Amino acid sequence: MAIEVKIIGTDPPCPRCAILGCLVSEVASEANLSVCIKHMSYEAEEAIRVGKQLNLVPGTAKHVQSAANLTVDWLAVCSIIDNPPSRQHLCRNPKGIASQWSQELDDILRPCQEAALAAGILMTPILVISTQIKHWGSVPPREQITNWLFQLAENDNSAISAEEAATNF
Repeated sequence: MAIEVKIIGTDPPCPRCAILGCLVSEVASEANLSVCIKHMSYEAEEAIRVGKQLNLVPGTAKHVQSAANLTVDWLAVCSIIDNPPSRQHLCRNPKGIASQWSQELDDILRPCQEAALAAGILMTPILVISTQIKHWGSVPPREQITNWLFQLAENDNSAISAEEAATNF
């Protein structure tokens, strides 16, 4: 059975949302796990339902900046996207805009991530694995994604084994 993964972000995806999809796909492939990745806009009804789980509204760093009255240098953000200061090492084979993600992009948006919850916003990118919100507001480390997927796969396997064992009696 495939593990359901939702990545909630902008449409079209920004570098952060795109690299997150790349990471989940690579980790699952390397671990021989079956995943079904669904990208969706933070404005989609399903994304809004996800936010309501935490009494929050999905939104972007710009929404957080506005709601929390933060100062963000959007020209610097665009410059980082256009000319990433460092190469990303999370995803082995990024395609398209995913290749424009860099740690500096998450770093410059960190004040938005830190203010998001108090502003009532579940900040993109949002990672949902099998109905559980696992991460939001930045790109999680590859190792963390690996752990989340393996934990879920182990739980699914033990549940199947328990069901199989029950039918054998």
